Amino acid sequence: MRRIIIILGMTVCFLLGCPNETEAKIHTPDHYEYAIRQAFREGRWEAGKYMLDEARPYYGTMSPFLELDGWYYYHIKDYRNARRYLHSALLEDSSNTHARELIVNVEFETQNYSSAICYINELLETNAYSKGLWKKKILIYRILHNDVEADKLLIRLQEIYPEDTLLKKEAAYRFEEKAISQKKTGDLDGEIRSTRELVKFDPDNSENYLRLTNLLLQRGEIDEAKEVSGRGARKTGNMDLVKKHSDILCSQGEHTRALAFLNELPRSPQRDRLIATVQEDLAAYANANDPYTAYGRVYERTHSRESFNYLVNTAISRGYYNDALYYIGDYKKRNPYNESIAYKEYVVYKSLGDENKAADVLYKIYKANPQNEDNREELAELYYRIGTEAMDKADYADALNPLEFAANESTEEQIRLSAASKLSVCYTLLKKYDDAIDALNEKDPMYAQKKANLLVLSGKPEQALAILGTADDKDAYTETAIPYIKSLMEQKKYEEALPVIDEAIRYSDAKELYIYGTAAAAETGVDNTFYIRRGLELYPTEETFINQYAGLCAAKALEMRKAKDYEGAMTVVDDGLAFKPTDADLLYIKGLIYESRHQYDSAVVYQKHFKPSEDERFVHNKKLQGFIQKKFRNILAIEYQRARPGNKDIISANAGVNYQRKFTKRGTGEFVFNYAGRDDMTSNEDKLEQQVPGGIGIQAGAGWTQEFNHGWSGSIQVLGATKYFPDLSAKLSVSKELPKNWMVEGHLTYRIVDAYDRSLTKSMSDEGDIYYTFGGWENSKLNMFTLGGSGLKMFDNNIALNFGGDAVLLSQSIYYNAFAKGIYYPVPGSRTSVFATAGAGTAPEVQLIEKSLPASFEKLNSFVGAGGLYTLTPNVDLGLDGNWYTLYMQYQPTSGKDEFTFYRNYFYVKFQIFIHF
Repeated sequence: MRRIIIILGMTVCFLLGCPNETEAKIHTPDHYEYAIRQAFREGRWEAGKYMLDEARPYYGTMSPFLELDGWYYYHIKDYRNARRYLHSALLEDSSNTHARELIVNVEFETQNYSSAICYINELLETNAYSKGLWKKKILIYRILHNDVEADKLLIRLQEIYPEDTLLKKEAAYRFEEKAISQKKTGDLDGEIRSTRELVKFDPDNSENYLRLTNLLLQRGEIDEAKEVSGRGARKTGNMDLVKKHSDILCSQGEHTRALAFLNELPRSPQRDRLIATVQEDLAAYANANDPYTAYGRVYERTHSRESFNYLVNTAISRGYYNDALYYIGDYKKRNPYNESIAYKEYVVYKSLGDENKAADVLYKIYKANPQNEDNREELAELYYRIGTEAMDKADYADALNPLEFAANESTEEQIRLSAASKLSVCYTLLKKYDDAIDALNEKDPMYAQKKANLLVLSGKPEQALAILGTADDKDAYTETAIPYIKSLMEQKKYEEALPVIDEAIRYSDAKELYIYGTAAAAETGVDNTFYIRRGLELYPTEETFINQYAGLCAAKALEMRKAKDYEGAMTVVDDGLAFKPTDADLLYIKGLIYESRHQYDSAVVYQKHFKPSEDERFVHNKKLQGFIQKKFRNILAIEYQRARPGNKDIISANAGVNYQRKFTKRGTGEFVFNYAGRDDMTSNEDKLEQQVPGGIGIQAGAGWTQEFNHGWSGSIQVLGATKYFPDLSAKLSVSKELPKNWMVEGHLTYRIVDAYDRSLTKSMSDEGDIYYTFGGWENSKLNMFTLGGSGLKMFDNNIALNFGGDAVLLSQSIYYNAFAKGIYYPVPGSRTSVFATAGAGTAPEVQLIEKSLPASFEKLNSFVGAGGLYTLTPNVDLGLDGNWYTLYMQYQPTSGKDEFTFYRNYFYVKFQIFIHF
């Protein structure tokens, strides 16, 4: 219970003491603006409002953020606040189009129509062709019952978009409705005006022509009624209109014109009946005294100018176009060219609807007198209609000359622009792109975009982009650049694509540009950080940029970790996780950084996010076990070691317990207890080979290891013993971590060791042989100083090379030894390892001296060994190693004349258990 209370108390202190790492970051204005707009567009209004409130203390006076406030209040229908914020946004930046569009809606919905119209007019100054704004303005005038102004705007809008069928239908419906209303009120003049507009907007409806014709006849406008009925009859082929037009002509005595008109129509029973009726009327009329017939006879006799003029004028007025052409043709044979006569011929062909022949005649008139502005303008309009009709029939080659004349010679700016545009379209459809470019009129508002499109079609996208860049047409530039860049990317022309992408980014923040930029930079070896960061800043929810940025952060963090810049690496990882909190790679790398900082609790938490394959699973789990193990503060090591010569069953053994505890973050204490037992040999022969007397020895002591700054650490250990072990052992060591995974260590040790010598009695047998008898042990105390060092180099986190040596001062003689040890860690971060070692020297290895195991000085000794350590669980490690020593020995035989020396093999085995808790 007490332990639980202590843990809870420490947790509370930790939480109260930790800085708030989740404190919100302050982002750039662009980041906030994009995120808020995206939220509003997706209908996440409250989430957007939350971000807007977060940004307000820093950017609340900027026009975009005032506009966003107004947008939110407009959405919740708080029009007072919406108007206030939107008005402030426009004061801050008058070019904020969206703010002006929103305030139009606010004023409209609060019925402040005059104010709404003012804002619409401001928007139209920069976007004169916005259909929606025009329609909104028309609607307001309708609401204000100002139908006159609304109708003017509707007519103007249809002129701006002449090909818009919906606008035509809307206008036609409006004027039909208006005409019906005027008919009810008896406003004949108004009904006629409205019906004229109705005919204009719905030219294929025969009822409209018939209605207008009847209204004109009511008011006595016979000539216009005749023209309308004839035009409608030709346009629609409606037989009621045909009859109406025929009746009007006959009522004016123009039977011949009526017949000519009827003969133009396709044969049908209705047409034939009408022709018969007209012929009957004509026959009756011919019985009367007709001046036209009389002048005809006069002309046949005299061919006078007076009779010619009368006949032609009358024929034209009556619609006797064949008669008129006959007289004009006959007169031209007898007289030189006359402009007035040619113009009459033009009028006849025009009245007949033969615009091609009319144009031929008018062109001759124009060529004879090019200074006549009226003729030139009329010819230009005629050619414009001829070219347009040919274009509508897909006769693009036939449309070229008429449209070119209209584009070059018309004095009407609208005709010139329209003709030039249509001429360019014809050349484009004929795939004559250079001619299409030459045909464009530079005064065309869409000149730059049209020319750019043609350059793209002609295979010159670079020139197209240069033109659009000069024109500062951002939308058109983007629309042109992206397909071109896509083409280059598909052709794997990444080096060519990259500068085009960079230039396009100057004009647009289109998402595709940053996606292509990232890919092209990666393919060409260029740093793609800019494209990823900017793309993510503009499109923080775009998965492509999020994944790329996470990968970028992962690579950067690994590089910084390798350079041991752990703080910087952690900052980079956290930055990536801010955008993709579930990225497994970033979470794993964060665990690696914690591992490098020896914060193993956190390393375990984050490295658990790594999803190993089946082949990797064992290694990964062992690594996590190693991390869990490193968080324990206590280690209890139990070991047992034994040695024996290769040819004798003489066992030397030691057992020991070592307890280590981390008392502070950098300080570790240890307590050592060792036990040794030696056999006491019974036979005289064995005693002569025995190294030390039999018995029991105990060693105990303590030590302390302290870590310092900059990779330094030091330790001290003091041990005392009763037997076998050094009576006193005092060791001081210092180590230092170096760059590139190096560690060096140096140590100085002072020991008081026991030296055992045999007491031997030399005798001679009856046969004369010399032999020796063991007489006991002589013990002496020796001072031993050891100065040594070692180095450790880690390769790739799983291979280590350890080497070192010692110089030993004993009985005023200096001895040495050296060793090398290779260690392999199958699982980086885990204690599990295997090793192989070898060494040689005139002094035995230090651990033989420490444990009073068989050893010898002066002559060269050597050893080899191998072993390993295995982490069974996070709490238990098992160790086993064995060494093969070849030691110089002195041997005293039981018989013989002299003692002799030789090398003997010794085998050492050590078993260890490490308990972590």
